[in-house]
Amino acid sequence: METADQPIPPTPSRQKACEGVYIAMPNGVSPYAAYPFMLHEHYPLPWGIQITHNQLMLHSVHCTNTLDNCSSTSCRECEKVLTNDILWGILDRMTNGVHANCTLVYQPMAGLIELIRQKNQKVDNLRFSKLTIFKKLSTRAKTLDDHKKFLMALSEGKIQRIDALIRAGLRRGAGIHGLLELHDRALKGLYKPKNYTEEELLRSVAYLRIGGSRAAEFAHQAFGAPGLSTVRRSTAITPLSASPSMPSRAEIQRNICLVFENAAVGENYGYVLMIDEIKVEERIRWDPTTNNLLGVCHEHSCHVGHAFCSVNDVKGLFQEILDGNCHYAKEVCMYYILWF
Repeated sequence: METADQPIPPTPSRQKACEGVYIAMPNGVSPYAAYPFMLHEHYPLPWGIQITHNQLMLHSVHCTNTLDNCSSTSCRECEKVLTNDILWGILDRMTNGVHANCTLVYQPMAGLIELIRQKNQKVDNLRFSKLTIFKKLSTRAKTLDDHKKFLMALSEGKIQRIDALIRAGLRRGAGIHGLLELHDRALKGLYKPKNYTEEELLRSVAYLRIGGSRAAEFAHQAFGAPGLSTVRRSTAITPLSASPSMPSRAEIQRNICLVFENAAVGENYGYVLMIDEIKVEERIRWDPTTNNLLGVCHEHSCHVGHAFCSVNDVKGLFQEILDGNCHYAKEVCMYYILWF
């Protein structure tokens, strides 16, 4: 029995799947570095992400995975994602950067790496500054220990004229460590300061004049006072009186008497008289020992007054210089008397 041909049912057409919404990235920006993945952990975002061949695709959580319009590549639910305010905020931060005060969940991977780099740099700076401070404190602590050692050494009083030793060290620019070395050398007898103050020299002069050479030598050995040769050299220089005009015979004799005043009587010395001229600054000076105005040339100094009694004397002298009646002195005659 033959049967009629039955119609074959039509094969349903195969629909295209939804590919999601493509998000264009700024030039040179990778979606792995710019997209804030941690937002999905903290907020219920209505889309998922897919990165293929460095392209960012978004799929709505309500995606039907079917297309109503064959000319489109994404469904309606996925297209609604483009109107989401949170997505617009993410795109704005991708383009313009994330604000520094934003929480870390808004930071992309590149932003987190940059924050970690900055934090590490700050930690390194703090570590190095702490190391520098530690070294400074160690140095200062050692310096304080040296000061304590020096104070203990001073309190022992085993070295004579410790003030002269300190002056000698400070004059050389030595610190506390250098002063300790000088103290140790002086304690061993390897160093003796030779600089003397004016007070010490005058005290030794008093020993020499009152008690004689034996008393001065005893003070030198017992108290570290200047020796006889030092005392004689220091007292051999006597300040002389300056002449406001051409030196007279009486002025020269008076200066010679002042020099020989300090000579030891009864001992034989050799004497040398030296006369020379030196260049001086051209200006007027006042000599407090004679109350005279110095600095006028010898050729015309006899026509002007030299005594300083009032301001008018100074004004009159300057007026004579301005009128050309006298001039500033350019050189002075110096004479030295030495004994040996």
